[in-house]
Amino acid sequence: MIDNKLTSFKLANYSFKTYVFYLSILWMFVNYGGGGDNPYSGSGVRWLLITIPLLAFIAISSALILFRMRINASAPNKFLICYLFFCSVVAFLNADIKHFAEVFRWVIPLILVIHFRLTVSLKFINFLYCFAIFAVVITYVPNVSEFGYLPGQTILNLHQGMWWRVSIWNYVTPPYSAAFSVIVFFANYFLNKGKSRYFFYLISLYFLMLSGSRTSYFIFIYCFIVAELFSKKGLVYNMKFIMIPMLGAGLLFILQVSADLIPFLGIKNEIFNSVVLRNAEAGGDATNLSSRLIIIVEQISMVLDKGAISILGLGSSIYASPNWTSNGGFMGQTTDSYLTHLLFRDGIAVIFLVFSFIALFKNAMQERNFFAFIVLNALLFYTIGYGAWLNMTSPVFLLYVGCLFKRKIINPSPN
Repeated sequence: MIDNKLTSFKLANYSFKTYVFYLSILWMFVNYGGGGDNPYSGSGVRWLLITIPLLAFIAISSALILFRMRINASAPNKFLICYLFFCSVVAFLNADIKHFAEVFRWVIPLILVIHFRLTVSLKFINFLYCFAIFAVVITYVPNVSEFGYLPGQTILNLHQGMWWRVSIWNYVTPPYSAAFSVIVFFANYFLNKGKSRYFFYLISLYFLMLSGSRTSYFIFIYCFIVAELFSKKGLVYNMKFIMIPMLGAGLLFILQVSADLIPFLGIKNEIFNSVVLRNAEAGGDATNLSSRLIIIVEQISMVLDKGAISILGLGSSIYASPNWTSNGGFMGQTTDSYLTHLLFRDGIAVIFLVFSFIALFKNAMQERNFFAFIVLNALLFYTIGYGAWLNMTSPVFLLYVGCLFKRKIINPSPN
């Protein structure tokens, strides 16, 4: 029985790492996320390139579960199964296949990861990061690549004064690069006792600082402070550690709702305005900083238009607003405010997703897994801030998920 369990884990973990590596290669060498055809539209060759491998991973892992005739009945999985069930019922009642497909392709792989406790190694994370840097250097084409690896190479966001912005991928927006850099930094902080950790500290901080990702700045600073203050003493399941993610979420929310007050500080600095206010002028306003609140207001408006039935969720109709940029509007995308996107798309079923997330936090504290605790805090804050990349076809999200169940946690190296 033990041998069968170990074999199943190894096969599932191999398929998981292969899938992550495959997606990483696509992001390095194929235009995913930049201009051109949308690979997430539900059709086309690029959509097939990300969907078929995902279905293959689901099929292989599911077959291994059927082989053992047993699924991990942990609390996170129980809540995820309830979430999937209620969303599926509502989607079928509304004949909303797109809504069902979105939930299915996100929840099922996550259930499989939790069931097998799939992981990615430190060597695997560092290899992907180094390979991505190598790829962006050799594939960068001046005035063609949307982003570069050196300040001044980007051809986007110049009207916002962000000429200095860099990305680890030519066609994927820098916030994704920043999220990758955050997980690389903390993976080496907790798991690397060798001198090579200083190289990864340096290079990850370079891509993080020059990403211009305000959410990632907040996440890194908050999580680093938490790690420095508490990790050496060890993680325990008590009120102090329960309050840490709640405090961080509250601070992030306050920063978002108070965005319009920043110009009153009287700071007349072009770099500050390009980083914080997304404005090239030294006297810029907070329009771009408060855009997420504008998106939330639009989502609420859609809920009010639908009436009481919206308690069951808007489903895929949440994408129908003419104000989203994908429909020719000016507000960005509904997924740019990911927490409210999930809330209004799925309705009351989201409560099971919240319970699953809480259960993962509880598991990390009970297992004294400080690295997983930091990763979960980062995922929580990205969900509140910029979470458009939190899906199972994003190699960055999969790397975060693959760090939730590290089997051996090493105390962080002294600085």
